[in-house]
Amino acid sequence: NMNDDMQSQQAMETLFAMIGNESILPSVDLHARLHQKATPLSVTGKNESQHMMGVLSKEDLVNDNDRTKMCDWYYEMSDFLKIDRATASRSLTLLDRFMTVDISKGSHARTTSPLKYASPSSCTSASAASLPTIAGVVVAASQNRDEYQLVALTALFLAIKLYERLNIQPEHVSYLSRGRYTSDEVVRMEMIILAALEWKVCKADKVDYVDAFLNVMFPKDGCCDNSIDCSINSSNNDDAKNNNNEPPILTGMRDLAKLQIQLSDFESSFSRERPSLVAFAAVLNAFDMKKDEGMTNIQQHLFLESVQHLMNKMYPLHRNTPSRSRSNSNRKRERQELARTVDRLRALVDPDAASSVSGSTRCCTPTSHQRQYAFDYSCSEDSEDDRSTAADIDVSPLDMALDSMETFDVAQLLCCGSGTEHAKQSAFYG
Repeated sequence: NMNDDMQSQQAMETLFAMIGNESILPSVDLHARLHQKATPLSVTGKNESQHMMGVLSKEDLVNDNDRTKMCDWYYEMSDFLKIDRATASRSLTLLDRFMTVDISKGSHARTTSPLKYASPSSCTSASAASLPTIAGVVVAASQNRDEYQLVALTALFLAIKLYERLNIQPEHVSYLSRGRYTSDEVVRMEMIILAALEWKVCKADKVDYVDAFLNVMFPKDGCCDNSIDCSINSSNNDDAKNNNNEPPILTGMRDLAKLQIQLSDFESSFSRERPSLVAFAAVLNAFDMKKDEGMTNIQQHLFLESVQHLMNKMYPLHRNTPSRSRSNSNRKRERQELARTVDRLRALVDPDAASSVSGSTRCCTPTSHQRQYAFDYSCSEDSEDDRSTAADIDVSPLDMALDSMETFDVAQLLCCGSGTEHAKQSAFYG
C-alpha cells in the first residue's frame, strides 16, 4: 500500500544519502613517518620517544598487530562496561581515521585550550601554545606505543560519550589506565583528535549501513509484507517477535551481519574498504546463512528482488556505448569487489568456506581473536591450536600495558569517589 511505499522510499533515500557522504581511509606511508618529528602529548610517550631517539627502525613503528590488540581490548571493554559492541567498532574507526590523517596539510596548527572543555578538577592550567601540533601527535602515535595507546583510550572515551548513556569522565579513563595517563592528558588528546578529524566524529559506520540496508529490504516493521508470516514458527506464537517488534529471522540476520562487522574489525584491510560495501556483503552473507531457518520461498524471493534493485541503483550497468564503456567497466569492478568481500567475510564466520574461495581472492583466515568472538556468538568454534598459537606470541610493551589495565566493578569505575555518587551509579546499573 501507499504507506509501505513511502517507508521503502524513505529508507532508500536515507541509505543513498549515507553512501553519498561516505569516505574511505587514505593510504599512509608509514616509512616516511620514521624520519618525521614527533611531539608526544603524554609523559609516558615523551619518555619512550627519548629512550628510542636515534635508534628508531621500521620494526618499532606501530603496526597491524598493535591495532589488533587494541581492537581486542575494545571489545573486552564493551562487554565489561555493558555497552553496545557497535561502540567498540566506532572507537576503532575513530582510531583508524586519526592515524591516517594527512599531516602534510593543515595539521601543524595547535588546538585551542582544552580548559573550557573539562572540569577544573580534571585539568591543570596550560596555555594553547604549550599544546603539541596535530601532526606531531599523529607521528608520535605512529612511532611509539604509549602514545598510540593514549589515542586508543581517548577514542573509546569519545565514542562512549557520543553513542552511550554512560556517565564517563576523563578521571575514569585515567583510572582505567591505572594512572598511566592523567585526566588532563585524556582531555588534551580528545581535543587533538577532534581537531584532526575536523569535529566530524559522527559519520555513518559499517553497523549503521547494516541497519540501513535491512531497512530497505524489510521496510515495514522489519517485515516483508503484512500477508507474509516472517516468524520462524507460527504467527500465533506470542514469542514470534522480539521486544522491538522485529521477526526473529530478521533479528538473526541483523546479529549475524553485525558479527561479521565485528570480526572484520580485526583485519586492517577491511578498514580501507568502503563501509557500505562491507556492510552490504555482510547482509548478503547473513541472508545466505539464515534463509533456511524460517524464511519461506516468497520471503526469499522478495529479499532477492530488493537486492537486485539495490545492485541496479548502486552499480548500474548501461548498454555498451563508447561514452559509457568506462563507467560500465568501473561498475563491473565494484560488483566483483563486492563478491570478493562476501567471500572474505564468509570465511571469517565459516572457516570451512575458505576452501571454496577462488585462488584469485584473498581469503581471510580467522585469527584466534576472531574465532573467540565467533565462538561467543555460536557461529563457529575456537580451536585449541589457535589458542596455543596466540599464547606463543612474544610479549610487547603494548601487551604489558594492556595487561596492566585491569577491569574493575563498573559502579566503582564510574563513581567519583563519594559514597553518594557510588550509590547512584550502583542504582543505575541495578
